[in-house]
Amino acid sequence: MLYYFLAAIILIGLFTSYEDIKEGKIRNKYIILALIYTLLAYVFIITIYYFGGVPIRAEYFIEFIINGVIALLVGFLLWYSRVWTAGDGKLFFAYSLLVPLSAYSFGYIKYFPSLVILINTFLPIFIFLFVGLLLKTTRQQKVDSAKKILSLNNIISLIISLFVFSWVTNLFPLAGIPKNYFTVIIFLFIITLFFERILHFGQIKIYALFFILRLIFDKGVYSLDFLAYFLKLSGLFVIIRYFIIELGHEMFSKKFRIEELKPKMILAENIYKEGGRYKKEKQIIISFKSSMKSLLKAEKREYLTDFSPEGLKEEDIDIIRKLKSEKKLDFSEIKIQQSMPFAPFMFLGVVLTIFFKGNVVNFFIQEKNFYWFAVSLIPVIFGFILMSAVILIFMNIKTILTLFDRIKKKTWLLLIIVFLISLIIRLFFIPHTHYVYFDEFEHVNIAQNMVEQGSLCRCFASSSDRCYDCRIADWPSGSHFFISIFFFFFGSSEGVAFNVTAILSSISIILMFLFSYLLFKKEDIALWSALLFALVPTYIKFSGSAALAPISLFFVLFSFLFFLVYIEKKSIPLFFIFILMLAYTINIRPENLIFLFIFIVAFFVFDKDIKKLKNPYVIAGCLVFLVLIIPYFIHVSGGIGKAPGWSFSLESIKNNFNVNIVQNIKFWFGYRYSPVFYILFAILGSFFYLEKNKKKALFYIGFFILFLLLYSSYHIGGFSRSSIRYSFNLYFILIILASLGLSKSLELFKEKNIRYFISCLLIILFIFGVYLSWPYIKNPLSSEKEQEYKFILSLKNYIPENCTVFAFNPPTIITTIHKKTIHEDYLEEYFDDDCSIFLKDVWCYEWDRIARCNKIENNYNLVVINETSLPTNKRMGFYYLVKNNNI
Repeated sequence: MLYYFLAAIILIGLFTSYEDIKEGKIRNKYIILALIYTLLAYVFIITIYYFGGVPIRAEYFIEFIINGVIALLVGFLLWYSRVWTAGDGKLFFAYSLLVPLSAYSFGYIKYFPSLVILINTFLPIFIFLFVGLLLKTTRQQKVDSAKKILSLNNIISLIISLFVFSWVTNLFPLAGIPKNYFTVIIFLFIITLFFERILHFGQIKIYALFFILRLIFDKGVYSLDFLAYFLKLSGLFVIIRYFIIELGHEMFSKKFRIEELKPKMILAENIYKEGGRYKKEKQIIISFKSSMKSLLKAEKREYLTDFSPEGLKEEDIDIIRKLKSEKKLDFSEIKIQQSMPFAPFMFLGVVLTIFFKGNVVNFFIQEKNFYWFAVSLIPVIFGFILMSAVILIFMNIKTILTLFDRIKKKTWLLLIIVFLISLIIRLFFIPHTHYVYFDEFEHVNIAQNMVEQGSLCRCFASSSDRCYDCRIADWPSGSHFFISIFFFFFGSSEGVAFNVTAILSSISIILMFLFSYLLFKKEDIALWSALLFALVPTYIKFSGSAALAPISLFFVLFSFLFFLVYIEKKSIPLFFIFILMLAYTINIRPENLIFLFIFIVAFFVFDKDIKKLKNPYVIAGCLVFLVLIIPYFIHVSGGIGKAPGWSFSLESIKNNFNVNIVQNIKFWFGYRYSPVFYILFAILGSFFYLEKNKKKALFYIGFFILFLLLYSSYHIGGFSRSSIRYSFNLYFILIILASLGLSKSLELFKEKNIRYFISCLLIILFIFGVYLSWPYIKNPLSSEKEQEYKFILSLKNYIPENCTVFAFNPPTIITTIHKKTIHEDYLEEYFDDDCSIFLKDVWCYEWDRIARCNKIENNYNLVVINETSLPTNKRMGFYYLVKNNNI
């Protein structure tokens, strides 16, 4: 039933959250639309059920109506108690009707399941406030708050109040309400508000009466278990009441002079009469303290007036100003509440309710399989990052474009020409194939599984249309999720993956241009950057593959671009775009975590006013960032998956470094994949940059050296064969420095015509460099593995649909010819006497797999379906398996 309401929930949530943040209000039209939609949706559902012969449960609609009525009353109560605005209360009522009762699985509360939405709303609010207050309040404010916690009055008031009200929570199980610390805390807040805001009489007598009654009738309080429970509950309440709310009073209030008061302002301080004069005190939402003072001192304060939850009226302001003119006020300023947008948190609460199928707290209590939750959360995080980035870019596009409005039309035209030629070459002239065996097959397979099963995992056993043994990938899966978006729209074929890489590689040329322009503020350097980047032979070659490197570099460029955009504009939304892009970049490759530390250094290098980073929104963005890189740690942690091949043993690092470092340095002085003039111009550019801005130059040179040393320490980090893809992060810096060096070298020629002539010669030289490298661009990195790939493709129609293929790497078959495939480790368990096929591939000749393949050949008779000879005199093929008699 949920899918009938999901679109409306999302739209209402997005629109109300946006308006609450921007304008501080929630318009009634959204509430009315939600109510109308709910009515029409249920009429439609009932009609379908009725004519479809599906029984209609009257009990459901009785509970639905009761839930709606209680939600309306609770919304009114919280409004009257000044916890939220009238608009928030009406929005809660609307959500209570829009979310069907079937959405509440964990922690279902009979007759008022929408209480779950409140729980899931207040939980992130408390977390947000707690962290925000820790960071934003001063040390002295924290000390003052701690002193209040430890004061005798507060300790006594806390014990009496919690002891009295927590007694009622024993009735929770009878009402179907789960009894845990969070539901108890929520209840205590609500019931206390009821007593303090609505029942203005008899509080002291009621406290005393219930305190005595519980001591008499509740024998459970005389136990160590109750003492432990009560101490924990008190601790939580102290944090929320005396820390969050007390400090929150300072954070969310602002002083105004009496003359500045306006209608609808909400007082954050009470005005009371004492000895013929009027004084003020903090107006805390839940104030046991005032009640206990009355109890201990037998005094009752006379408050000026009971101000409306909607704020001050004209007559209220007139009374206060009159008292000031009569000099009866002991103050000239009073604090006014600064409201916090509540709609976004409520929308988040609804999303959490739907995603966790109810109460978040109960979900984690009842759902022991945290592994499942962690893995299923990854696509949600990735979707949030990309969707948020797109929305923020769209909303700030005018601001972003102002940074480039001085670029001449001629320059844009030249850039478009470079882009289009690069795109055509990458789409139509270079091979679209796999270079990284067998990783690329798994990359495609993970993206396919995301589309088909909603899980970012690689398949070890599949039927022709579904994977039934899907395991979490060894790599961070940001690129796989990104490719899966295109699979969703254009089909889950490896051809789509090749084309996506080709297009992204071409767009990266534009990103390189924009970044270079912001860095140097010169169009010629930016154009040289785009051209040089477009003509890198290594980049051209891998632009037709399904490797991670081109997609990773795309997001690296995006991150660096929006870092400079933020530095230029100092806009919080632009900072959030940068944070989102950096988080996604890290979630693509294991080594990309290093960019976090690179950008920390970058802020000190590029940001002249580093103190602005103490802005609470910037701090909040950093906290969000830490949440968004959770998928990275899920993938690379030892408990779930491991970063492939990375060793932190000093001996391994030393051995790898000795093997790779010389080769990796020589790589830049060759002509196949990296023409020598790139590094020569980069060296020139480094000298020019050091002279102009030593700090920034050292930053980029250090960036280059860091990744050179990192990859040289990796066991397959030598820049040769398929491992040349590790050079991509270094090319980014190499191009920047080479473009600067090239531009500065041309400036040495004073004559404009000479500069044009030399520029044309250089362009011809660069194109000639691509021509020299073209055989290496066109040819496979491994001829035998390329032949294996083509051989598998050619056998698609030779493998019967009812057969099971056993292979060392199932995605090799699944992503290419889409046959039922199981990992060969499960051969004995899943052997099918009717039709089992073994793929003997090049991996059978690797030293660590020879024994396994020999075992299969010894235990089974291999009947040839088709086979081929590889250039190294190895034979591979597909073979029917027939059990030997001796098995």
